[in-house]
Amino acid sequence: MSLNELYGIKHPTAWVEFEKGDISEDVLVSKFFRDGRTFDSEGMKRMMMEACDYLDGMQHLLRELSEKSIEMHAMSNYPVWYQDINNKLQIDRYLQGWTFMSCEGPMKGLRKPDPKCWEVAQEYLGAEASQLVLIDDRQENCESARKAGLHAIHSRDANSTRSQLVELSVLKEV
Repeated sequence: MSLNELYGIKHPTAWVEFEKGDISEDVLVSKFFRDGRTFDSEGMKRMMMEACDYLDGMQHLLRELSEKSIEMHAMSNYPVWYQDINNKLQIDRYLQGWTFMSCEGPMKGLRKPDPKCWEVAQEYLGAEASQLVLIDDRQENCESARKAGLHAIHSRDANSTRSQLVELSVLKEV
């Protein structure tokens, strides 16, 4: 089925509840479709995990930032499946942590672009908004972060992300 067809028949809040850690994976599966139909939930999860990969050049950029001892934390609306993504891609080797997850930790129950996410990050890191840079693939999250005083980079690819980090003096030009 098409994505639009899926949106028309899935439960309107189940995925968000799962992302926020309000329901378990089993409950997600039981209410994923409004009409209660069963489906290959393991196949769906496997397909989603197989689709997860680094964008071209992004692993190199993460390595460069890490080697320059730039503190990085993950902030994501993703559910507990982020652990499976990490097992596959080993993203944590570049991060100080998967610190700000909608499903657990200091951001549990919050989802970007909620302004409270930025407040939690500032408080947890003991930083002013102007000291933080959000790199995100969603423009609405970047706009929300900017309104709160953070720097934000709408990331579409590694090269433009790196260029914007240079503009912010996070990295130097090579």
